[in-house]
Amino acid sequence: MIHLGDENYNGHYAAEVWSDEHGKWIFMDPLYDVHFSLQQTPLSAIELHQLWKGGRMDGIATQGPDGSTVKMGPPSRDYANLFQDIQLVNSNDFLTTPFTSVADLLTLKIRFLRYVDESNPPYNRLKLAAQILMFYYLPMLITGVIIPFVIPACIIFMIMSLGRKRTCADGSNL
Repeated sequence: MIHLGDENYNGHYAAEVWSDEHGKWIFMDPLYDVHFSLQQTPLSAIELHQLWKGGRMDGIATQGPDGSTVKMGPPSRDYANLFQDIQLVNSNDFLTTPFTSVADLLTLKIRFLRYVDESNPPYNRLKLAAQILMFYYLPMLITGVIIPFVIPACIIFMIMSLGRKRTCADGSNL
């Protein structure tokens, strides 16, 4: 299983399969039922990354499951940008046991090999953990606790405050 990602944290899972015929790994996208080739040679994820990095995706052909050409020219810009970050996920139970917690990230439960080069620097695990906390757990806390409990409590408190009689220092009501 391969995970692709771009600088905006968009991601996509696909696969690479070994081809005895070509003597190399070939990137396959089962979601769209396609693979990519250059001059009739199927491409790996690393080869697609190198083409993306060099801005040379123009000659790529998108091919369907039967090998027929679906589209000549580069994949869409959004899809092509996903080849910036390539990770080989070392888990064959990922779909039944996904990783979602900060603890999974910090304890290295998430096992992957990541292709690193000048356009794709190594991860900072503490920064990733902070991002997971900020963009995954904080929204869950806000929608799960603050909205259903804190906001109604504030409204009730304000209503009760408005209903109280206020008295002045001389004993008269306001």
